[in-house]
Order: sequence, then C-alpha cells, then structure tokens
Amino acid sequence: MNNNPRNAPWLAILALAAWMVYVVACAMYQPAISPDGTKILYLSPADEQKNNRADLMIYDRIAGTTRQLMECEIKEGMLAAQWTPDGKEVVVVSAQGVKVMSLDGRTPMRRFELPGGLDKETTYLYAPPIVGKYQYFGGEFLYRLDFNTGAVVSSTNQSKPPLLIGNNGHVFYWSPEEGAFGTLDLETLAPKLLLKVSAGTDNDKLPFVALSPDESLLAISVEDGKKIRLYRNNKMFREITLETAVHPYKTSFMLWAPRRQVLYAVYSYPFKVENESRTQLGLLEVDLERDLIREIPIVLTEDSDEKGLALRPVISPDGKLMYVASFVVEKNGRGLYTIDLTSPNRDLKKVSMKLIK
Repeated sequence: MNNNPRNAPWLAILALAAWMVYVVACAMYQPAISPDGTKILYLSPADEQKNNRADLMIYDRIAGTTRQLMECEIKEGMLAAQWTPDGKEVVVVSAQGVKVMSLDGRTPMRRFELPGGLDKETTYLYAPPIVGKYQYFGGEFLYRLDFNTGAVVSSTNQSKPPLLIGNNGHVFYWSPEEGAFGTLDLETLAPKLLLKVSAGTDNDKLPFVALSPDESLLAISVEDGKKIRLYRNNKMFREITLETAVHPYKTSFMLWAPRRQVLYAVYSYPFKVENESRTQLGLLEVDLERDLIREIPIVLTEDSDEKGLALRPVISPDGKLMYVASFVVEKNGRGLYTIDLTSPNRDLKKVSMKLIK
C-alpha cells in the first residue's frame, strides 16, 4: 500500500470525484408533486436489457395509474424534472439544456440552452428552482431562464458554485465549501448572505440542507451525516447526534413537513447478516415539538456502500403523504413508495405500476 503523504490530496480529490459521480447518478431520480398534489412526476429505470435509459413517469394517485411521459437516455444526463406553477407543463433539465412539455400535447415542445451550458456539479442535489415563469441555475455563472420565451439573464458568480434551493417563491443559495447560506435576488441575481457556518471536515464537502416552508428553520447535515444542526432565524439552537451503538445512522436528503416542526431525513446504516453485508435505508422522522425520533424503514439493499442517495423523498402539500423514489441495486426494491404520515405506524406501500398509454 502506498502511504506517501504527498498522495493524500490527490486521493481526497479522487474520492470526492467518485462521490460526485455517484450522487449525479442517483440524484436524477428526484420526484416532483404537481401543484394540486394529485400527480407525481418521477424517473423510473427501465428493464435490465435497456439499462442505458430511464422513463419519465407520471403517477396519478386519484386514478391509481401511471403513464410514460418520455424516454431519456442516461448518457443525456437528465438531472431534474419539475412542474410549472400552473401544473400544465413539465420542465425537464439535462446536460443538453431545458425542455418544456405540455401534458395535453397541444402545445409544441420548447427547447432552450444556457449560454455557458449546465453545471452538472451544482444541480445534482436540488432541482433548479422555478418561480413564476423563471427557472434559476447555479454554478460558475448564475442564470435566470424565462421558459416561455427562452430569454436568459446571467451574472458572474464570484464565490464557490452554490446550490440553489426554491422555497415559497424565493430562491436561496447554499455553498457547501464556504458554509454560506443566503438569498438570491430574483431580478439582479445578487446574493445576500444570511448565515455563515463552519465548513467542517473533509467529510462535509457535500452536506445536505433543508429549509422549512415558513423559512424560520434550517437543517444542515454535518460530520458525514452523523449529526444534524438546527438553526432558527439563522442561529443554531440544537445539534442532534444520530449515530448510536446499535444503528450508526448516516443521513443525506432532508425536508420539512408543512405547518409542523417535523424534519424528515433519509438515513442509511450498514450491518451484517450471516457475514453478508446489508444496508438499511429509510427515513428518520425528527419531531421537534414532541422531542421524538421515529425510524421508518423502507428498503434493504445488498449494496454495502449505499449512502442513502438512492432514496429521494417529497411530501404532499397537505403533509399527509410522503412519496419516496427508490433506485437501489435490487430491481424489486426500485420504484415509487408512499408513506401515510397520518397513520400511527406510518404505513408504507409500493405503488403498483398500472401503465396506461
């Protein structure tokens, strides 16, 4: 083994690059709920004979049916699919640009490109936020795209490439390397710093954040997902340690429940069954009002290196249902799951794929 300390920086860079490739591959399966809460847009991997593509699907929870909206070659690098605010169109972001498609098929598809291209490294965690008719992109340059006309406003980003997060008609930015969190002016694209936190150790290069709907609570996953720091009005008021002797939890994606001080965090923890490695994936429900933490197991995988990135959750506008897209190694574990957040046991169901044309 080469223990030359001069190689340490290069090993760290290679490890970070491998981590980012893994994140990009998994994060493209972020589901999105329509504004009226009745339909879920998500990416589903196709059969094993066609591993180079994925299907963009729409699940209608009222009718209980699923239909294919489009096919995507994995090599195209689809990064996000979202609804327009009126729920009549779907915006698909990929390395090739932006596509806007109407659900009724009456309006021709619109295609747009960003002048400097799309920075995949800054869009892997969170879908580029949409406010009104505009979509915002972070990276070396900040962009605002009018997806009706294709007009683009850009601004040079002087700091580290930030991640952009949409929330209630506002756009926030998070720079993991600088530990900087703030707002983005929707017109000028100028950033305004709200909070500066310690960037932490090398394991904190890609921490995950979640902002509550009322914008008063911020959660930041630190120390390789073993702890969650909570901030109220930009001041830290609590740090939650998740790693225990029984379950060494590590968290990744997080989101807050509407109108309640409840945080949901995707977790993973490895263990062995008869000397074979397994990883349990699920959600932790952190109830700040009751000071309780509940574990909601979702899927078990044989991938011992799985870090929880293969699960992507979204919550319904009324806070009663959780939808979780799974892209684990095992084919029978992939798909879309629902969690009834009103049931005492947080009932889990896998969505049946009743395909319609």
